[in-house]
Amino acid sequence: MALSIALPSASRPVSVPTHVPLGRAVFTHEHRNDWTDTPIEPSWILDGDPRARSIVLARGRDDFAMTTLWDCTEGTFRWRFDWDETVHILEGRVEVTDESGRLHMLEVGSIAFFPAGSEAEWRVVGRLRKLAICRRAFSPVFARTLSRFGRLRSRLGRVRRLLGFV
Repeated sequence: MALSIALPSASRPVSVPTHVPLGRAVFTHEHRNDWTDTPIEPSWILDGDPRARSIVLARGRDDFAMTTLWDCTEGTFRWRFDWDETVHILEGRVEVTDESGRLHMLEVGSIAFFPAGSEAEWRVVGRLRKLAICRRAFSPVFARTLSRFGRLRSRLGRVRRLLGFV
């Protein structure tokens, strides 16, 4: 059985096996054979024929976070990040041009963060493999509401301790 979800920055929903743990510890390695094709939106491709694929390794208990392995063959494309995404390059090299026009070289060991809503141009040299840690970004209004709720909860806890209820 599979669950259909939209992967971070994926142009189309992909099938994620339901055996992907939700909120549980996961131990794995990068040498896996259960890759899923994750096509890059054709209108984003600027040069070459880049082919992407991914493996969802784990999902957060609330399903607002996901860890994936992603790889891609050589090519150049625009990429829109629908989720906050931290990447760690495991293999290969990519030249990333950010929205301000600055060029960044990411290679094995490099780590980068891309906020939801940002765009970048990626020029993959050879084959690229990355570990992506993705988190759904909340709207500013919802994030402030959650923050206020957390502060209120903390204050109530202090009051309970002062009154001897804890």
